[in-house]
Amino acid sequence: MMMTATVVAWWQSGHRHRLRGLLASLLALSLIGSWPASGWSAAQAAKLCSLGTTHDNTQRQLAVAIWPAATPIGVQATIEEYDPVYTAQNGAGTNMSVLLAAPGYNGWDQIGWFKMKKVGSGTVGRYLGEEYEPGAHWQYWTAHAAGTNTSFRVTFDPLMKVYRGYIGGVQYTSHTATLFPVSYQMMGETHDKADQMPGGLANTARIASPQYKVVGDTSWKTVTATMVVPSAYSSICGVTNLNPGYAIWDKRCSE
Repeated sequence: MMMTATVVAWWQSGHRHRLRGLLASLLALSLIGSWPASGWSAAQAAKLCSLGTTHDNTQRQLAVAIWPAATPIGVQATIEEYDPVYTAQNGAGTNMSVLLAAPGYNGWDQIGWFKMKKVGSGTVGRYLGEEYEPGAHWQYWTAHAAGTNTSFRVTFDPLMKVYRGYIGGVQYTSHTATLFPVSYQMMGETHDKADQMPGGLANTARIASPQYKVVGDTSWKTVTATMVVPSAYSSICGVTNLNPGYAIWDKRCSE
């Protein structure tokens, strides 16, 4: 969920591990290359992250959020599924997602991958998921392997006043909206200081092929907005604008 100005980026990210005896040389190489996209666990990642143990239950985001002149009717992107370090202190956890949001965040439809305590059971896991507000409606599906690039899309039908959520081009959800959306967004997000924003120095987490539609559009348009890291957080997180797309990472994680 987002509460941000037109284009913002906020803190944190990290992940992964190789052979202990080669760790020093591998960390040096990590600044040049990148790790394989899959096969790593959060437990391994923790060995390469210096996240600290301070919990603050504070929401942080690396995000692009746009309020277009016309009603937004769609947002989509291909997002890397990632397995971040998560302490489970804050149940809302970590996600990378796209969403359409109503005025004042009095409703939104958000879909992507989430590492969190599942609403209802409290089970900690990494899921594909959707949150629809108002009403805190959650749905979950099995996540793919870390490193998988998965497409996520939210659309809005202004005639039917209905949100629809898609994963991999397949419709998974449908909700009647209470308000028309006014913003389209994409992000990485955490809710506690001791948790990792997706991505590390050597293996960033990516949002590729970002696109949007507004009323009157007959085809998808590329999101060209720049994701910016405020100077106050530049020592904590990083962003590379891929033109189009975004790579994010947690500077506290060397992998």
